[in-house]
Amino acid sequence: GFLLAAGLVLFLVFLDRVLHRLRPVKVAAIAAHSGREALRATVELATTRRRSGADAELETILAQEPSLVVRSNESGALQAIDDEGLLAWANHHDAVIVLRHGVGDFVSSDAVLLEVYGTATFPRIAERRLAGRLALGIERTIDQDPAFALRILVDVAIRALSPAVNDPTTAVQVIDHLEDTLGLI
Repeated sequence: GFLLAAGLVLFLVFLDRVLHRLRPVKVAAIAAHSGREALRATVELATTRRRSGADAELETILAQEPSLVVRSNESGALQAIDDEGLLAWANHHDAVIVLRHGVGDFVSSDAVLLEVYGTATFPRIAERRLAGRLALGIERTIDQDPAFALRILVDVAIRALSPAVNDPTTAVQVIDHLEDTLGLI
């Protein structure tokens, strides 16, 4: 009897949490928070220091033909990029890697994902390792894609204002989260 009562209490707590997290405003708050975290990480990555004179040297390197081209085996949305792994590989092989798509982009099958400039020893192994640093999936995720968070917020607000739902209060609350996120940008 004690275990049955404990199980019932846990079920009710779980049900309460699920029902509250399914509310449109809560979904918007979670999406906005995740989007802001992804944006902060993206800004931090984009503002890392570069050595002086790197642009001229980079233009010279990129004027050559790539030594290795990594193509996608399947189509899907680019969900994540292991930037640290790609950087480590490029440093180890004294190469420059050019990403042809950003996180959130839809990539067709056999599309160019990466181009490697420099020496690429064991091209088949290198191609597999580099392709493994990119995650393709059915749909976008918020983890490294702040624009997707904005898209979710706009979708929730539009649905709240649709004639079928007609919930302007929810739309205003979602717009508040959009304002907060855009203010960060």
